[in-house]
Amino acid sequence: MSKIKKLKKLEHLVTPLALEPWTPFERAVIRDQPHLEVWKNSRYQVMVKRGVQAGQMGECIWLSIKTLDRSAWHDWRDLQRIKNELVGPEVEAVELFPAESRLVDGANQFHLWCFPEWTFPFGFNEGRMVTEEALKLPGHPPSRNRPFDTDR
Repeated sequence: MSKIKKLKKLEHLVTPLALEPWTPFERAVIRDQPHLEVWKNSRYQVMVKRGVQAGQMGECIWLSIKTLDRSAWHDWRDLQRIKNELVGPEVEAVELFPAESRLVDGANQFHLWCFPEWTFPFGFNEGRMVTEEALKLPGHPPSRNRPFDTDR
């Protein structure tokens, strides 16, 4: 089954932008704020802020990410790809789910904090494992995964 046919079956779960072919990021200029580092592709606009102080962890790079249609679409593979393309494939990043007292939720916008000089003391350490096939774990229903972008 083609990628488009697979995505069409999941159409009610995705933003129409997910059907757009992924294009390379290009530098964008925001009117009245030409000093900002902003990147755009066929699906996302990303503001990059470098040199953000992160306490004992040193400096980080903050990615503020939104879809071009401002939908709440939140795709892990897309966020990983954005991080890889704009910061680097071997840089680790986190998305924080903050205490309610620190919550900022004014837009369908997502944030990654990337740490070029840091490896987190948690996460998977068994090596890389990427599959489009559903994982079958004993005692669990099979997982579902969307098809990979065709340009990968």
